[in-house]
Amino acid sequence: MVPVVGASGGIGVSSLCAMVSRVLCGDGRTGCVLVDADRDGGGLDVLVGVEHETGARWQDLRLDESLPDSRSLASRLPVWDGVRILSCGVGGGSLPDLRDIAEVSGGLALAGHGPVVVDCGRSYEMCGLMDGVALCRVVVCELTVPGISRAKRLLSHIRSRPLCLVGVRPHMARSGRVAVDMNDAARYLEVEDDVAVAGPMPSSRRLCENMLSGLGFSAVDRSVRAVVRSVASFIHEIHECGGRGHEIRTS
Repeated sequence: MVPVVGASGGIGVSSLCAMVSRVLCGDGRTGCVLVDADRDGGGLDVLVGVEHETGARWQDLRLDESLPDSRSLASRLPVWDGVRILSCGVGGGSLPDLRDIAEVSGGLALAGHGPVVVDCGRSYEMCGLMDGVALCRVVVCELTVPGISRAKRLLSHIRSRPLCLVGVRPHMARSGRVAVDMNDAARYLEVEDDVAVAGPMPSSRRLCENMLSGLGFSAVDRSVRAVVRSVASFIHEIHECGGRGHEIRTS
């Protein structure tokens, strides 16, 4: 299981989770499950444009009664381009608490459906609840002064390794005018050799417009493809070697 947590807005974390999951499902790999663990800003099915597809959402699971069987749950989830998605639905209903989300996510990870990518939003608490079954962690850092300041606080709560830091350029700023250099951000964050670094991921106007309008995307946009693939390869290699991936570096 791979919790992804961000020190930027939810669109950065959620869109990266979606794109990485899609790449993990492609290239002849076994598959992937994408879990929406962002209780405050979720809705991954809307983000990728499959909100009208039938299948189970968090509100349908009735976790107050019992935890679902992970194998049967996976077969009930909506599928987006090969990715099984457990999302926070938009139709109302109560959402489970963080511990239940962590337990169900862990069960899906043990069920053998390939990597489980978990969108934790900006909740390091959610990320921490998955320490027992997480293979690695991914931290998304917006490359702005406020973004790396938030990332500094976030990283102080995450001591486990392997870890990948992904730098993303701000969506609303002109390229090169506001964004902090990736190497400068890594130095400020005191990133050590056991942390993989990927980025900077450029801002893609087309990708952002498609996501925000609920159109999803039919392919990973060329401008962000290299960074997304490097993160997916990091996760895939660690998944294949059972979590022993401290030597892996991305660029």
